[in-house]
Parts: sequence; C-alpha cells; structure tokens
Amino acid sequence: MWTLLLTSELKNLWRSKLSKIVCRPHKTSIGSDSDGTRGIVCRYSCDTKKPRHLSSSTLTNTLDLSNSLFHRKHGGILVRDRKLASTKVVSQNDGDVFSRRKTSWRSYVHSHFERTHTDTAGCEKNKAVSNLSIFLMTVFGVVLFHVAKRTKESFCEEDVREEGKEIDGEIKNYQNGLKIASSTNSSASRYDQRQHISLEEAIKQAKDLCQRVKDESGSPGLVMAVSVNGKIVMSDGFGFADVENRVPCTPDSVMRIASISKSLTMTAVAKAVENNILDLDKPVQEYVPQFPEKEVNGEKVTVTTRQLVSHLGGIRHYDKKYMQKDGTKNLEGKTLKNDNEGPYPEVTEKSKVSRANPFKNLKLTKEFEQKEYFIRKHYASVEKSLDIFKNDPLVHKPGTKFLYTTHGWTLVAAVLEGATKQKFPDLMIKLFKDLGLENTYLEKNQPIIYNRARFYARSKKNQLVNAPYVECSHKYAGGGMMSTAPDLVRFGNAMLYSYQLPDTINLEQNRETERSGDADNIGESTSDRRLPGYLKKSTMQQIWSPVSLAKYKVVDDGFYAMGWAVVPEQQEVGSGRKGHFYVSHTGGAVGASSVLLIIPSTKNAELGEISCTPPQGVVVAMIVNMISVSLLGTALKIAKLFEEVSV
Repeated sequence: MWTLLLTSELKNLWRSKLSKIVCRPHKTSIGSDSDGTRGIVCRYSCDTKKPRHLSSSTLTNTLDLSNSLFHRKHGGILVRDRKLASTKVVSQNDGDVFSRRKTSWRSYVHSHFERTHTDTAGCEKNKAVSNLSIFLMTVFGVVLFHVAKRTKESFCEEDVREEGKEIDGEIKNYQNGLKIASSTNSSASRYDQRQHISLEEAIKQAKDLCQRVKDESGSPGLVMAVSVNGKIVMSDGFGFADVENRVPCTPDSVMRIASISKSLTMTAVAKAVENNILDLDKPVQEYVPQFPEKEVNGEKVTVTTRQLVSHLGGIRHYDKKYMQKDGTKNLEGKTLKNDNEGPYPEVTEKSKVSRANPFKNLKLTKEFEQKEYFIRKHYASVEKSLDIFKNDPLVHKPGTKFLYTTHGWTLVAAVLEGATKQKFPDLMIKLFKDLGLENTYLEKNQPIIYNRARFYARSKKNQLVNAPYVECSHKYAGGGMMSTAPDLVRFGNAMLYSYQLPDTINLEQNRETERSGDADNIGESTSDRRLPGYLKKSTMQQIWSPVSLAKYKVVDDGFYAMGWAVVPEQQEVGSGRKGHFYVSHTGGAVGASSVLLIIPSTKNAELGEISCTPPQGVVVAMIVNMISVSLLGTALKIAKLFEEVSV
C-alpha cells in the first residue's frame, strides 16, 4: 500500500515539475504580428530544440494539453510562430486582440496554422524523463519494501532470542531463589541484589587501587595477588623492587612478610595438635624446661601455648617501659631503667652511629622507635633467642589481657621444637613444601634468594633511603619470613579449603569404602570423595574463632583468634550495617609492610551448596618494600571488587 502511495506522489511531483519546465519563460517582450495581431512574445529554454510540425488535429490536441497547464497558471495560450521563429503567448485577457479580430484563441490557431507550430519536443522529452524516473523510483520502492520487511524479521528473531535468554535467566534466578528460601533468606538476597562486574573491570579497578596506595605512601614497590574460588585471577607488581638498579617489581618479587609469619607458624602448631604431640593447655615448661616459671604480684602463674597464640600470655613485646615504673628487676637481678637496652653489636666511634640510637636519621612511627626492631645480632637457635626476654617479668597475669607480642611467638617456636623434637627451621621448610609455597623462606642474609627485593625507609628529610641492616633469626616464628604475593594467596587458599571442607570423618569412611570395593555405598555428593585439607575443619573453626578478651584495635570490629585476626559477622541494628566475616593478618617490619586477607564465600554456605568445590571465597595478598604502610583498607576494597566476579 505504501509503495502505491509513493508512486502516486512521485507522479504528482513529476507532473508539477513538468508544468514548471514547459511554462517557465526565458525571455519576455511585447510585440505585434505582421498582420497586426498584438501579443506577448516569450522565449522558452526549450526553444533551442527544433519544433515539430503537427497536423491541425494533433496541434489542437497538443495545444489543449499544453495550454491547459499554461492557461490555468498564466491565463493565456502558447503557440509557435514559424515566421517570427518565436513562441507567442496570446492572452485571453487582452480585449483589443480578440475583440478587434472577433475570434477565439482556438480559431486564431487554425487560421494561422501555416505559421503556427507548438513546441512539444521539450515537453515530450521531459515526459519521457518523468516516466523513466517514476519507473526507477517504483523499483527502488519495491526493493526498499522487501529490505525493510527482511530487516524487521531479523529484529524480531533477535528480540525472540533475547527474550529467551531473559526467560532462562529468570528461571535460574527463580530456582536459586527457591534454594535461598530453603536456607537463609536475608543474607542470600543480599548476594542476589549485588551488581556483578566483569573480571576485566575488577582487575582494572584493583590496579588503580594499588597504584593509589603506592603513590600515597611513597612506597618504591608493591606486589599483589588475588584469587577467586581458589584460582589466582590477578598477580602484578608496581614500581621497583630495587630502586638503585631499576629492577621492577613482579609477582615473583620476594619481600618480608613480617607478622604474617605468625599465621604460618600457627599452621605448624595446629598440625602438631592434630597429631596429638602438642597440648595447647599444658604449661610451656612441659616442652621448654629452660624457660623460667613466672610470678605476678607474688603469685605463681602458668603460661600456656593457647594463651601465647592469642597474645594473652603476658610476654612483653619490644617495649620495656612497663619495667621502669618502680625500677623492676628481671630474674637475673638487673635493674632495667633503659627501655632501649638490648642485644646489639658493638659500634665503633668511627662508624659515627650511636649505639643508643641506630635509627636517629630515620623518619619512624612511634612503634618503630623500639630498638629491638633493629637487632643486628645473629642467633644460632630458637633457644638462644629466648635470652632476649625470658628473664623479664610478665606484663600482666596470663589469660587476663591482650598484649600483642612477637617475642611470645619465639616461645611458641621453642614449644614446637620441644613437642616435635625437630628444629623449627626444619619444621617450617617441610610445611612450605607440603603447601606448595616454593618462594617462601626464613629470612637469612647469607643464602642467595632470587628475586629478593631491597627494603627502604624515609629519612627525617623525607628522602627515600635504604633501610638499615637487621637480623631476623631471633623472630622467625613471629616476623622473620619472606614470601611472594602469589605464595601468600596459595597459603590462604589452603586454609580456606580446610575451613570449608565437610566433615573429614566421612572422607576417611569413603576412602575405606573405596579400598574395599563397595562403591555403591559411597555418598552421592562429589564432596565425599575430595582430598582432605591440610588441617581439619574443626581445627580451622577453632583457629578462626575470635577470643573475647583479645580485642584487636588494628582491625575495625576485630578480635584476635589464634594466629589470625578475625572480624565476625555481626549486625547491631535492624536494616543497619552488617559486618562481613573475614580473617586477616597484617605485618610491619623494617623496610616492609604486608597484608593477607581471606573472605570466605558465605553465599554457598548459606545455600548449603557443599557440592561446590572448596575453596570458595576471595583471598588478597599485598606487600610493599617500605616501612609503616597500612594496606588492610586497600585489600578489603579489592576483595569486595572480586566478590562480585564470577570465575
């Protein structure tokens, strides 16, 4: 229908154009015929064409056609005077011409036929052009109609496919909703309403966050890694591992992880407990006889390993000021008045470094003003390391207060040696191998460690300087290890796997069933045939359970557990902020700062989807080669980004 309308309009358009071509004057003048007939003489643009000689009847019909158009617009007739070689327009409104001759324009033409011809060549040409154009436009319209029809069908098919996808998505959402309703509605709905982002977008935003914290802290280099559901999806380096030699940071860069060493040591402690060779509640003297018994306010007290791994044992940290109040004496009878006393190597006058202040030119936080951060004496064994603090009085009664301490973990290392009858370095090397941590080490200065970064600090003039040499042999268990960001993520996933794996008793039963060949009795769930975790689920639940007395100010709303900081899931008011459960540990050492963050996926736990292969969750590790840099906030932002990514 629209094609016919288009054709009709095109015909009207071309006819109007034809009338304008025929009737448009090129030049006009007033004159008279040889026989005295006056009229308007007009030359048209088509006059250059040779006029056709027509018969009287044809002329009359042609004049009727041509002049009907001309007369309606101009009120006259169009004729061709052969004698004058011009076109003559005789106006019917000219009274003198027609009244004197007493004739009409038609009789005038017939009476002067031998001298009068109609110029129809241009008209016929334009008519032919018009017909051809109408034909072409009609063909074009038909083609356009079919193209539009096909395009519409294509769009319709695409719409149907999209609607099908939407319907499939709605069905899946509905099925998920049924599962969520069967478990816990409130938390699961929070995940359903979360807006997911692509992995590429999450990586882009994470890189920007890393670059921000590096720039804001002035760190020379930063390394990081992220895993989602056990798969490392991002590992990168920013800046320089060695500024002087322009060595860039890469995921293989090895840096000090500082207090994250406590979490690794706790894993060795838990393994010893599972093997029934260590009792956390026995006095430490059961395993370390050389450690003296302690008293507080004249009362004999007991220090246990359980208290030590939660910083409740009363063992001091690097600060000795608590012993200055009344000139407290240690067990050797020496009055401790100088809080900076410690085992440091002799420094000659030639070195121009004060023995009492080896860090006088550094810009340090209050925490790092403790001299024991800068110990440069090598200790050949854990037992020798106990000499630093074993004779000092306890800060408080064990089990009553939280006091973060690295020396306490040196005592934990001694307990491990006594329980396992192995040297602590050997225990940890075996643990690194079992967990697949190929780039994790106890920090020693002599061995060649490839990709080892250099460490930096700031001078009081805020200039970047090399961090001073320090020894870590006295604190391997609490802050003397080195690693890479990907290795820390692997360690986190090993802990997360153990935490999320179902009851290990079923695993043992299924292995026995498989060995007996009775496959029909094996559980239908694929989780029943999974490999066991490095630790048992019950063990991990104890390790990651917050200790009420151990309020940990480093983490907002956090508590210390056993070798880990824990933020429990909590909500104080209805429809208010809901704390997300996660575990972490930060680290700070001379020339380095670190964080390891683990956010288990509570969505799968709430849905009861134990068929999902653990680990399920996000693990983030970050390390910088600069002293006193806070990384936990940035790690949390990165983890929340990747929580919304499906891998």
